[in-house]
Amino acid sequence: MCSMALLDQHRALKFLEKIGIIEGKALLAQDPVLFLNTIIRSFTTHLPFQCVSLMAQAEEERHVPSLEEIIEAGLSLEGGLCFDLNVFMYILLSAFELKVHFLDAGSYSASKDLHTHVVVLVKDLRCPGDDHFIDVGCGHPFLEAVAVNSLPVTFYQAGLKYTYCRKGDLVLRLHHDHNLGNDPAVMVGELRQFFHFSLNPVDLKFFYSNMDKVYISEEKSVFLQGIRAVRFPQADSLPTKELSTLGGATSIANENSGICEHESNLQREENSLNTKDSETLSENSLEILGDIAKNACKPESSEGEAEDRDSAEHERIMVAMKDQSLLLGRIDAAIKTKVSVDEWTATLKHYFPTIPPAKVDLAVHRMVQKLNLQ
Repeated sequence: MCSMALLDQHRALKFLEKIGIIEGKALLAQDPVLFLNTIIRSFTTHLPFQCVSLMAQAEEERHVPSLEEIIEAGLSLEGGLCFDLNVFMYILLSAFELKVHFLDAGSYSASKDLHTHVVVLVKDLRCPGDDHFIDVGCGHPFLEAVAVNSLPVTFYQAGLKYTYCRKGDLVLRLHHDHNLGNDPAVMVGELRQFFHFSLNPVDLKFFYSNMDKVYISEEKSVFLQGIRAVRFPQADSLPTKELSTLGGATSIANENSGICEHESNLQREENSLNTKDSETLSENSLEILGDIAKNACKPESSEGEAEDRDSAEHERIMVAMKDQSLLLGRIDAAIKTKVSVDEWTATLKHYFPTIPPAKVDLAVHRMVQKLNLQ
């Protein structure tokens, strides 16, 4: 793939400035690892993992996005699914003449739909054999490039503890949460295996024949069943005061499984959309919960907890929408707010302002139609 022809370095540098990275080329020359990690953290702040844009498409419009569409969605900060985000990351890093490759991360380890998740490999970053992989499209915290020779390695980011390790020729991503519900799960001891992938590079065209299961087939794609959006900004951006402006009940929830889930979890979420919470909180209670959310963003220092690679990881929170549920805060202590149908579009537009408003309107309209048919 001739990515240089698609995105030259001038446009790549302008994009970095747009997400708050000044003098990106100098940073790359000074510290290539810091360059990657700075991009990743800004990326996961500004470009949401989201299926809103996909849900906005009429059935006859659905298609696997072209490279030009992926670049447009990246440069505009619209974001998208793993294919959109990780392919754009590949193209972006290629503009700086880094040795980037695609890895086939299969899908969720418990899924039968293989070859539907993409991971980026950067080879020989600082010297021969200094290889790192990147996954900004998994819908879960991923705040720094992982050095292959550092495995096994454990992170605690935005309230989620997870591990990357080797198993033969494969790399596994393992989550330490135990909130599995009735989901099928591949377990490695007491840890939940989310992804597994080989470090052998593949060509981009390898994925295209499998992506119809994600972008086209409503029967097979979990991302055509409901609205999902998530990003991981700095904790001080948590709009606690705005919780009191949202309707519906609010509760403290353990959302350990993140935003990107199996169909069984998503179906349970959809089935509960019209159920009322057992308790409606007063405005004063909402303000108290706002304070709880603010404190929840501060990491707890417990014995045996994985130490962060950088203090910035401690400061990250999850901002997410799962259908009509808004989730704010650290993943292991998030505040969950049920928004009404009337507030659905406004809430999405407020917390995910880079998704085109017209697409938000269409996606919510299609979801309301689905709910009315149930």
